[in-house]
Amino acid sequence: MENEHMEDYKEFTLYAKDKEQAHRLVEELFSENSQEKIRGGFWTRLFSFLRLVSIFLWRSLFVLLLTPFFLFTWLKTAISIGLGIALIYAIIGSLYYANTGRAQLDMTTLLWTESRVYTIAGIAIFLALLVTWDSYTKRDE
Repeated sequence: MENEHMEDYKEFTLYAKDKEQAHRLVEELFSENSQEKIRGGFWTRLFSFLRLVSIFLWRSLFVLLLTPFFLFTWLKTAISIGLGIALIYAIIGSLYYANTGRAQLDMTTLLWTESRVYTIAGIAIFLALLVTWDSYTKRDE
């Protein structure tokens, strides 16, 4: 019998010659290796297989239908987070260069190098993925 079926019994009697044999019998009874699974008939196995297939198909359909919405939400969130981070970076950078006495220099070449733009875009894409994923998992609950 499986462990889940044993929980139905409140008590049972075990007959053994001595204490060691009783321990051995109890260990055999409750060990997972020695137990054989209870096999149902053909119809039971067929319905459990069909149930697993239907669960897989419904989950796949759900993911396929939800993927475009997830991607559009992620793109929208990435753009808004990217613009927000860029705006904050521009304000902080302008204040920094204005207070260090280098305000007469060309701010756009100082602030917006290629590597900094890629860094801001990468951070925005990653944060947008986290925010969108959290939004969709909370929507599932």
